[in-house]
Amino acid sequence: PGLLWLCPVATMEGQGGEAAKKDFPKKPKLTKAERRELQERQRAAKEAARASSGNSGGGKKGKGADAAKGGGGGGGKKAGGATDAAPSRGPNARGAAGRQTPGRHVDPKQVELFAHLSPFSAPNSHTVGYDVSLNDMHPAVVGLGLQFADPTCLTDANDRSLALLRVIQVLVKDYVTPPGKAFQWELLKRVRQAFQFLTDCRPHSISMGNAMQFVRNAISSMDPEVGDEEAKDGLCEDIDEFIKERITLAGELIATTASRKIRDGDVILTFSRCPVIERLLRAAKNEGKRFHVVLVDSRPGQEGRECLKALAKDSIPCTYVLLNAVSFAMKHVTKVFLEASAIMSNGAALARIGTAVVAMAANARNIPVIFCCETYKLADKVQLDSIVSNELSDPEALVSGLSGGDELTGWKDIPGLKLLNLRHDLTPIKFVDSVVTEVGMIPPTAVPVLLREYRRETGAAVKSEVP
Repeated sequence: PGLLWLCPVATMEGQGGEAAKKDFPKKPKLTKAERRELQERQRAAKEAARASSGNSGGGKKGKGADAAKGGGGGGGKKAGGATDAAPSRGPNARGAAGRQTPGRHVDPKQVELFAHLSPFSAPNSHTVGYDVSLNDMHPAVVGLGLQFADPTCLTDANDRSLALLRVIQVLVKDYVTPPGKAFQWELLKRVRQAFQFLTDCRPHSISMGNAMQFVRNAISSMDPEVGDEEAKDGLCEDIDEFIKERITLAGELIATTASRKIRDGDVILTFSRCPVIERLLRAAKNEGKRFHVVLVDSRPGQEGRECLKALAKDSIPCTYVLLNAVSFAMKHVTKVFLEASAIMSNGAALARIGTAVVAMAANARNIPVIFCCETYKLADKVQLDSIVSNELSDPEALVSGLSGGDELTGWKDIPGLKLLNLRHDLTPIKFVDSVVTEVGMIPPTAVPVLLREYRRETGAAVKSEVP
């Protein structure tokens, strides 16, 4: 019965609505300029109404005044107190302040385009955010953090990952479970704290993130029934196995595979100091191949000098040039070998600053560019530029070591002058011809396939970011 009674009413309302629609005049169509003018008038009217309501003493109180009262009986506060409470609104402001590393402040000489990156600070216990009085961090972790903060120490990605894993082993061996606590989860918490401290000292690399993810997976998969000492020994053995297979032997396999691409009479160009590249050149030399090496270097580190000494010691003929002469040096080059700090899932190569310039110069002359990278450096994320994610180094390094004048002495006092010293750049996939890994030579488009196969074999996801 209810349905029979409602249907006619709905029909009448529908008919009445259709009649009303017919009688209601249609809105005239406005042009873009007219709509913009209408919006400006409405906005001005709202601003005027808001200003008049704010100046009047009576009427309704704004939300800011209600928020200033708080949840208790703070009846003595008036609307004017809302301005005093504004800086402490919500947890975002406090969280942002809490995330800042002690001793770091906004540098007025920092380039605005890279202001979102953590500014460089000289390494000491204050700038790395460590309070000695708390004494809650392992001394080995603190010492490694100070080394990470020094831009001249542990510049290679493999060296940083090895140092991280060795310190984790020391931390595990010296760890004592608090009474009434579970060894597995307390150890995982302590390892995460140590890694966060090292990240605060210097942003961790993708290879360090992947190595740390392996350690976390190893701790999470521990048998809770096993004793603490036995679990420690098992974890340290797993870390040793990771170092042997994914870093040491991987570098040897990469050198062996890449050296096969060198032919007699080749002119090989490489950039800065790369231990894997040194190893493959030495392997090609031991095979009796005759080739010439063009070593490109750049300021301020000029790490290629150490590579030049090592190659000259092995009687490998070399030519040493700086990055600004790479176009001239590229005339007689037949192959380019570069080392990547990471290969993204979109095929882009993240490496030390200047690598992208070398790859682009080689691509302009149709010279093959071959990147060498271990599989534990592969990242399952996409990066499109070197601006959003990068690392700032010491700007003073650009001033020191200059020859022929002191124009930049006291550069911080020169208005409008800012120095930028980046650590990394990104080489797009179109400038990467192939990638040599321990599983063989692959095209850069096959990186996602390799990541998927690795997940399937290990049963663990490869992640480049560790929370």
